[in-house]
Formats: sequence, structure tokens, C-alpha cells
Amino acid sequence: MKTSKLFIYLALLLFLAPTVTSCSDDDDMDIPGHTIPPKAVLSSDKTSFEALTGAAFVLEASVTQGYNVQHEWKIGDMVIGQDARLEYAFADPGTFEVVYSALNGYGADRHPFTVVVSQGANPGITFSTDQRTFERSIGEMVRLSATLTGITGTHSWKVDNQEVSTSERLDYSVATAGTKLIKHTLTYDEGTTYTTQFTLTAVKSDYGNWFKWREGKDYVICLKNDLTKVVAADVNNPAAPYNVETWDGSQKQLFRKGYYFGYGPVPALEYYNFYNVATHSVLQWTGNAWPNNPVDPVTGAMGADPWDAWFMDVNASGDVRFVHFFALWDSHPNPSPDLMSSCLTVTENGTKIGVYSFYCCGADGRPDFVNYQALGDKYFEFKMIAAEDMPQP
Repeated sequence: MKTSKLFIYLALLLFLAPTVTSCSDDDDMDIPGHTIPPKAVLSSDKTSFEALTGAAFVLEASVTQGYNVQHEWKIGDMVIGQDARLEYAFADPGTFEVVYSALNGYGADRHPFTVVVSQGANPGITFSTDQRTFERSIGEMVRLSATLTGITGTHSWKVDNQEVSTSERLDYSVATAGTKLIKHTLTYDEGTTYTTQFTLTAVKSDYGNWFKWREGKDYVICLKNDLTKVVAADVNNPAAPYNVETWDGSQKQLFRKGYYFGYGPVPALEYYNFYNVATHSVLQWTGNAWPNNPVDPVTGAMGADPWDAWFMDVNASGDVRFVHFFALWDSHPNPSPDLMSSCLTVTENGTKIGVYSFYCCGADGRPDFVNYQALGDKYFEFKMIAAEDMPQP
């Protein structure tokens, strides 16, 4: 009898266990704040503020209700902060409508306010560009410099609050897409500071982690370990492989987007012809150039030939690898295991551009990405820099 009663007691516990667990889960869902919209207050209840260009405008938000709350500060569609504390330097005078939002999965609490920005004192700084907002692709290097006139001090360049340079020049390799805030802070010898802010919108190909050519822009292809060394066409022999030369600003060192190839829905395949400005030559998978391609003088587009098309893979350091499209081809009318693709590399003691070739299909002749994937992090040997960001020769 004792054994029978014990068995019945254990069975009853097992029967009730799911019910107890279920009740516990339901009680957890009823914890106040877990399923309600957030509430937040700002460190000032003013709806209008004044600021000076170059000076840090500071405002803080405190969450009073809600869980897993995210912060967002925006001017129009541009996000200028994602922390509870906003520290933002307005680059230009004007009136700006700013909105702070506290966000979670159940709603949003928004606080709009106005900032009237006046011109600050002339800090004696001249930047290499008058632009304060600009767009670059991943795989591009942003180059900015600050020249001091009649003053002395120390420099600090920060990207998203991470210091990346303490010299007068910023060389920043764009590795990820998104909006990035670049701040230059000059600390004068007497201890005061002046901050100038730039907003970078970083884009990438819709098809992969690839460099995206901007329309009508001239680019310089630099060696990643020596930005003074650049890729150039041979104007005396336009069909020859490209050279590596010291930057001099000539057209043989400039490259531009040619024809664009996009196949199928995203994500599928995307490639470009790119051509040399001086010779109109494009590269073939062998590393030789194909000169005298017709170029539309208005659009810059050129005669289309997918067999001379490339994509530009970008690694976590913002370095670029030029890869012939056959590395990721999707079909071929006459598949063969002997079909090859290639990627660009530096040869002949750093004086020429050559190719590393590899097979791009399996024994059955069908597409096979194994050899491309086996390249790993090799052959990311270049930096793309817009011609306008290169120093004057």
C-alpha cells in the first residue's frame, strides 16, 4: 500500500508540473513595464536652445518607464546619436529641428525641440573640404586634413566616438555601411577646444559586401600599404598590364565606372566594367588591358562586355580585392572544369599589376565556389580613394 500511494503521489506531481510552469510564465508576462511603451524625460524641459558652430551641444535623456529602450536623436532623416547622452557639434549656422525618441517593441516616446545655431569664433582651422556631409562606399578611404593658421594646438579625430588619429590628417578606411559621425577636435595650447563634425553616409552594393562605384567620380587605386603608390595604365602600350607608379595626378592614374551588370533579384550577381580615364582600357581576367573602348561623353558609360567585368570584395579592414566576375558566375553555356577566374595582385617587386588565377568550377564543369572561398583573406591589396581626396601632387 505504501508503494502504491507513493506512486500515485509522484504521478500527481508530474501531472501538475506543466500547470505550475505555465502559471509562472504568465505571471512573468504581467510584470509592470515589460509590455508597455517607454517614457523618457530630457535633462531640460526647454523646447528651444541656442548653440554655436564648433561647440558641443549636450543634452541627456532618462528613461522613466519601459524595458529594452533604445535612444535615437535625429535631424530630419539623419540619425545624430543613439545613446542616452547627445554630444553633437553643429557644423553650420541655422535653425535645426531635432527629435529625441525612446523606442522599444511596444511604442515610442518622442520629444521634438529646436536648436538655433550661430557662427562660432573663427578657430583658425582650414579643412581640406568645405563639405560637412558626404557619401562614400565601403572599401573607400576617407581622407580629411586640418591646417592651422596663426594658432597652435593638438588634433583629435574620432569616428563614432573612437579616436582614430591625433595628427592633422585623418585616413579612415570605410569597412561597414551606415551613418558615421566624424569629429575633429582642436585643443588650443591654453586648453580650450573647438570641434568640427562631419557626417559620413557609408553605402555598399545591394548584392554583397562589395565596393559601390559612385556615378561620374574618378578613383585612384592605391596599394594598401603605401598610399603614394597607385595603379596606372601604360599610355605607350594601352594593351599592356597596368603599372604601379608614384601618384602624380595624371589621367593614366584615374579610373571610372564603366558599364554596370546586375543579374536577377537581390542578392544575386553584380559586376562592373571599370576603365582607365586616359586610355579607356578595361582589364581582362588575364591581367592584360583591352584599349579603345567607346565611352559616352555625357554619362561616362562604355561599351558593355561582361567578360571584362569585375566586382570588388571588401574585408573587415576596408581593403579591396578586385575579382573577375567568373569567380561567382551562375551559369555558362559550355561548362568545363578548365574554366578559370582571377583576382588582381601586385607583381614584379611592386611595379606591376598581375593576376592570381584559380579554377572556378568542379570536375563536372558546373559552378563551384570552393577555390574562391579558399582564398580567405588573401589578395585584399588595394585602397580605393576618390580623386578629390588625394593630395595635390
